[in-house]
Amino acid sequence: MVVAALLVLLIGVFAVLRLIAGIRRPIEGAISTFANITNGNYSNVIDITRNDEIGKLNQGLQAMQTRMGFEVAETKRQAEEMTRVKIALDCVGTPVRIAAPDGHVIYANNAMFDTLRRIEPVLKQQNPAFSVDGFVGSSIGNLYADPQAALARLASLDETSRTEMEIGGRTYRVVTSPVFTDKKERLGSVGEWQDRTEEIAVEKEVAGIIAAAGRGEFDTRLSTEGKDGFFKQLAEGLNELSG
Repeated sequence: MVVAALLVLLIGVFAVLRLIAGIRRPIEGAISTFANITNGNYSNVIDITRNDEIGKLNQGLQAMQTRMGFEVAETKRQAEEMTRVKIALDCVGTPVRIAAPDGHVIYANNAMFDTLRRIEPVLKQQNPAFSVDGFVGSSIGNLYADPQAALARLASLDETSRTEMEIGGRTYRVVTSPVFTDKKERLGSVGEWQDRTEEIAVEKEVAGIIAAAGRGEFDTRLSTEGKDGFFKQLAEGLNELSG
């Protein structure tokens, strides 16, 4: 009887140990897989063929691994895309800035920084705290005489607007466009600054020549001093036409 009882006990202990081992190994494997996922490894081989509780655990791990893998890949793709956009904007000659919905600047390209450095003394007169170096992260309202009014206009903007600003003796055409998601959720705004100072000066000179011609005065000439590129060619061409 004693021997039989011991034999039954040993069989029971052996069965329990096998049961524990059968549970422990899959759980340890699941823990290892979870650790791999948290470390960025989304290619783990997971056994999802079991129909018990361990199988359900592994199925959950597989679903999480797949979802996180796709999310990380999409995040990486978007980051690479944004990097390409930033590099492209950094090389654009037109000053560009991007602001968040609350009006805080989140990006400015090199041309924008160059423009702000030229007019920084004037901007400091209306806002002593203004700093070109701190432009990104600051309020876009700091560029305007009435910051709160500017932010209110920006917050209600639903289509591209075009305005002209005179700062430090220079005239800028500011084109501001709101940015929305496909669901019409506001993401922020993009502003482009075009220095029209030379263009306006030439327009006035041309208007003067036309007015003089209307009076019968055909000896008026456009000055080519300080002009280059298109504006210089325009002045030279009009001077030739005037004889």
